[in-house]
Amino acid sequence: MQSRYGERNKKRRQNLFLNGSIAVVFILILVVGANLLLGPTPDKANSDAATSNHKNDHTNSNENDSIEVAVEENDEEGSKADDESLEQDENKDEEEKSEDGYQFKGGGPEGPWEPIGTKQTGEHVSVYEKGTLDWEEKEKAIAYGAGLLEQLNEDNLIFWRIGNGGSPQKSIGRVSTKTERDKVYVVAIEWIDGKGWQPTSVEIEGQN
Repeated sequence: MQSRYGERNKKRRQNLFLNGSIAVVFILILVVGANLLLGPTPDKANSDAATSNHKNDHTNSNENDSIEVAVEENDEEGSKADDESLEQDENKDEEEKSEDGYQFKGGGPEGPWEPIGTKQTGEHVSVYEKGTLDWEEKEKAIAYGAGLLEQLNEDNLIFWRIGNGGSPQKSIGRVSTKTERDKVYVVAIEWIDGKGWQPTSVEIEGQN
C-alpha cells in the first residue's frame, strides 16, 4: 500500500511540474505576442520620429538652398543684363559724338534736334566769315539738321548760302550734296548759350 501511495505522489509532482512548465511557456508566448501586436516601445517610436524629422529638416534645408541658389543666379543674370544695357547706352552716346567733341542726337529733316555743343567761350557773337569757329559750327549744325553729317565729313556738301535768320542769334543756311545739287535743304538754326547752334526747322526745295 505504501509503495502505491508513493508512486501516486511521485506522478502527482511530475504532473504539477509539467503543468507549471506549460503555464510558464504559455505566459511567455502571450507576452511576446502582445509586444509584436502592440508595436514598438515608446523609446523606439520617439527615436524613429526624431530620425524622420531630421530627414525632413535636411530635405527642407536642401530645397531652401536650391531656391537661394536659383535666386542668386537670377540676380546675377539680371545684373549682367543691366550692365550690358548700360554699356550699349554708353556706346551709343559715344557714337553720337564726333571725333572733335560735338554731339549729334537724332537729326535729319524730321528731327528731333539738340544743340550740337560748342568750343566757343565768353559772350557769343555771330560771325559770317568762312574759316572762323562760329562759321564752322554753323555748317555742322546745318548739316546735322539736314541729315548730311557724313557728307560733310567727306567734303561732299555745297553751302549755297549761310546768312542772318532774323536776329543776331539766328541763322539760316542752304545746303545740298555735290551729287544732288537740285535737292536743297533750307535749315534754320538758333544759338543756345553754352550749348551751341541748334536746328529749329528744315525745308527741302527741289532746286536752288
